Amino acid sequence: MIHTAGTVPGGGMQSLNESLAHIERRLAERRARAQAAPHTAATARPVPAVGPVSRRIIQSIQFQLFGLEHDERFESTRIRPQREYPLILTRCPVFLPGRRDSQKELLDKDNALPFETPWGRGRRHGPPLTTDDEDTLMALMRLRQVMLRGTGSQLPVAQSELGEPQVVHALYCMVGDIQRELGAQRGGRNNELRLESVKRLAATQIEFDTRTADKLCGKGTVFKLIDVVWSSFADEALIYVQFTPLVARLLDSSYAYIAWEVRRELTDVGKAIHRFLSGQPRSYCIGAEKLRATIGYTREFGSFMRDLRVTMDRLKALGWLSAYKIEGTGRNHPYKLRIER
Repeated sequence: MIHTAGTVPGGGMQSLNESLAHIERRLAERRARAQAAPHTAATARPVPAVGPVSRRIIQSIQFQLFGLEHDERFESTRIRPQREYPLILTRCPVFLPGRRDSQKELLDKDNALPFETPWGRGRRHGPPLTTDDEDTLMALMRLRQVMLRGTGSQLPVAQSELGEPQVVHALYCMVGDIQRELGAQRGGRNNELRLESVKRLAATQIEFDTRTADKLCGKGTVFKLIDVVWSSFADEALIYVQFTPLVARLLDSSYAYIAWEVRRELTDVGKAIHRFLSGQPRSYCIGAEKLRATIGYTREFGSFMRDLRVTMDRLKALGWLSAYKIEGTGRNHPYKLRIER
């Protein structure tokens, strides 16, 4: 079954949907023939639901994309992503450490999550997001394949027309590819949970007010992270992910580098702290309370200080920090974190 999460598709998306539908019909016919064929216990073999055909499905979508390019709907350029992550997202509590259900009491009357830090003020609209969802987003960013440029309505997932060509980044992969990038187990419920995370990202909008305009795009704005189309079969799913024009611009011109191998060794609080520090100078000092608010830590301050010390020790043991020091007494002299990396 084919599903779309994002902007109402235009001509490009219709062709992509038709290609996915054709592939899905062929898979269904193949499974039906296999089930109807007579067999004995000695010769019976399970028919893989995805396995050998998954690469052909991705190849088919690749041909479809280039077919659209040949129709001059848009042009594509191969990209080779590294460890880029939008700088503004390192400085705002969009992805909170902890459980998703613990965020309900933080929502405003519009069921949005308000935030205010020295680097930005705004709201997150949509489902609760945690550092696990941020892992999904980072994995997708690392799996980006092409930059597409063209009229907004002719892109695979249509974008609004702003009087000039739109640029997006895109990829197509199996959910298992995301799990592999994360070093997580693949198949079954693990794949289902990861697809749910992708859907949450597609349902999210981030609002920044004019206080952060000079750091983003020149005015207050609400933007999406990604648009998604997926086709599910058995316990796998093929997904097409398109990063919206603003996110693509941030990945090209305003980003921090995230040490992926380090992040994978950290707790959820550790990931949030590491993400923030990755967007700061190598020699840096910040008040502990300010850091706590910036990453969206919601438990008591004493717990945060314990988690902070554990994270700093871990980052130093992993070689990401060369030194750190927590200054102050917590009373007359507030705690401050000083790092060198």
